[in-house]
Amino acid sequence: MGQSLHKDYYVDHLAAVNRNNRVLATKDIKNEQGAVLVAKGTAITAEIARKIAHHKLLQPLETSVALESALTPQQVIAHQQTLPKNPDLWRLQEQHTVLNDAFCQHCECLAKYPPISQKLTVFADRLPIFFEKTLTCAYIALLLAGELKLSEEVSNHIFLAAMTRDLGLLHIDPDIARSKQPLPPQQWRLLQGHVAVSHHFLAIVPTLPKAVSRAVLEHHERCDGLGYPYGKLGDELCLEGQVVALADMIVALITKQVDILGYSMRAIIPVLQLNLSVHFNRVTEAAICALRALVTDCDRVYDNCEIPAVIETIIARQQPLASWFEQICALIRDASAHVDSKHIRITNAYLARIQATLISSGMITREQRCWLEDVLNNSRVEEYFDVECTELMLNEVCWQFRQLNNTLALAIQQLQPTGSNHAYLHKQSINLDRQLNLLLSAARDTA
Repeated sequence: MGQSLHKDYYVDHLAAVNRNNRVLATKDIKNEQGAVLVAKGTAITAEIARKIAHHKLLQPLETSVALESALTPQQVIAHQQTLPKNPDLWRLQEQHTVLNDAFCQHCECLAKYPPISQKLTVFADRLPIFFEKTLTCAYIALLLAGELKLSEEVSNHIFLAAMTRDLGLLHIDPDIARSKQPLPPQQWRLLQGHVAVSHHFLAIVPTLPKAVSRAVLEHHERCDGLGYPYGKLGDELCLEGQVVALADMIVALITKQVDILGYSMRAIIPVLQLNLSVHFNRVTEAAICALRALVTDCDRVYDNCEIPAVIETIIARQQPLASWFEQICALIRDASAHVDSKHIRITNAYLARIQATLISSGMITREQRCWLEDVLNNSRVEEYFDVECTELMLNEVCWQFRQLNNTLALAIQQLQPTGSNHAYLHKQSINLDRQLNLLLSAARDTA
């Protein structure tokens, strides 16, 4: 991964696609000095990719190549309809004809933007799992747009933003994009860069409404200013971006919680409530209403006989996580005394938000432990669904701990690499990162 900070990997993806779907230069590809690197009509092979890879180009590569066969709207629709889905999404697709019609209608507009169709073709070929998540995100984004009663024009902007939000992943190291392990801070920041890359690509798509590229740029921003890439606050954000952000969050929860652990999508509701102030309240409330309407039954994932073991696992996780949180709070205080930067201010703001979340939810507190022990000792079956929701909420808290850990590590990197303070803080940060990885790994093994 040594080159991942500088190399644009899109040309490698094009070369791989070229093996089955011819990719040709539609005009001379020139470096920034104007010298021709690749003549018009040349196929983008692996050899040509190596030739291009280490040059800055006069024009974006996307404007200088074309695929022999690009995805059609009908193929996108067919792909979405045959995606592997959990039972709740299948039920939604079978019953919600209005949403299905809207998805098909908005897919048709992809034909108006050949650069997007071309890049989606490469995306589907090279990052198929991300492409499947993209289709689900666009579908859920339209569900939210319908719940909010947004106009057809705004809904179309939301659909296009949901479909294109992750295309920037094609330009970063595939090992980083595909990694299922926690990324170190530097690679984490590199992964975040996909937002700006997607935005820059959309800026060169002729006639594409600016609302689409803005929504993509803001789909990882949060109302509390703790999102990226700019840390905007709620009153600076657009509605389209917030709808895509909520859809993106729901897809992540489906992938990491619902599909893996077997929950119904209704179990996502407590996690959304845990993050109620992160995005526009009206959008979060719309998502909660949509999920309640989608899943009327509180289907459980565990049998009654399995719940005692689940409770014991949650209790076993609580104390180590509480101890880890106390340690990172102390380290943040120490770092704040030596660092005055944007990163440390973001770290402190993130810490305050997590502390508020822990207080409002009661997670990893003595009171919650007592409740769990009471449910366990007295076999309170009527509260077993709440236990399952607690497991999901604890997983969400762990994810927030991971983000807090990454922001602190980035803040410590801003210190001058001399003196005992830097060495101590850096060592403690690495120790906490290892501790958290062990805690999360143990939790996954238990699950």
